[in-house]
Amino acid sequence: MFILALRLLWSVCAPALLFVGGARFIGQMLRGDILTFDSDRSGNREIYLIDTSTGLLVNLTQNPADDFSASWSSSGKMAFVTTRDENAEIYIMDLMGRTMRRITDNQTGDYNPTWITDDLIAIEVYPAGEDSEIITINLLNNTRMRITNNESTDYSPAGFRDGRLAFATGRDLNDEIYVFDVYQRNLRNVTQNSLSQSGPAWTPDGYLTFVSTRRGNADIYLMGDEEGEWENLTHHPAFDFQAAWSADHQLAFVSSRDGNFEIYVLQTSTEKLTRITAYQGDDLNPAWFPVN
Repeated sequence: MFILALRLLWSVCAPALLFVGGARFIGQMLRGDILTFDSDRSGNREIYLIDTSTGLLVNLTQNPADDFSASWSSSGKMAFVTTRDENAEIYIMDLMGRTMRRITDNQTGDYNPTWITDDLIAIEVYPAGEDSEIITINLLNNTRMRITNNESTDYSPAGFRDGRLAFATGRDLNDEIYVFDVYQRNLRNVTQNSLSQSGPAWTPDGYLTFVSTRRGNADIYLMGDEEGEWENLTHHPAFDFQAAWSADHQLAFVSSRDGNFEIYVLQTSTEKLTRITAYQGDDLNPAWFPVN
């Protein structure tokens, strides 16, 4: 079925792909070398597909509104934020069903979708008169559940397939990373220090990474376990953030090390670092296209 989704994507993107070697592009998808990210290179923010080995690029959303913050389910559905309804709402693009549907309708805006399972998504919302909070949406029955209810800001949710939901929060005076288990209903502070932590992301085997200012600048750290040492994965004086992990442990992230925000990929097995984008504006929110 996933191959059918790729065929559909080919039919949607064929006009743009034919002159850049489309067959090879689709082949790369099967090998897991495809990222999405959002960029303002077309005048507004759009979500692009990029072949990380060749740089071949396709505009996936192609809408005059701003589209950003893509997140992929394991079955190839893309949740993203769009302003095509004037304020920021969450849409899901279903490559298999040839559909795109709006799943939120809030005047205050909804942001940062993340998948927990193929039927359960978490987002960042702004209830009237409140700071940001985290809720989940069951896509089968449209049930919403509020995960956080705190006077401080709760933001940047990151779901893992076993039911863990990490997010950043300012409830401890500084920003910390908390993990909520949506099945066991327990909540834990997993960073517990006086520094600023944000931007959680899960490795494919369930370890947590996040951004910390431990060295004075923002780097991406790996937490081997909740009581263990943090490993600095980016160790650069620039601002490194928005981590995204592929199934084969490639780390995509955004960095300001070239003067603006660009996408980089780190091969964690060899420590080889590759700059993926090169644009004078800002490229943000990398997310790996799933491979089953």
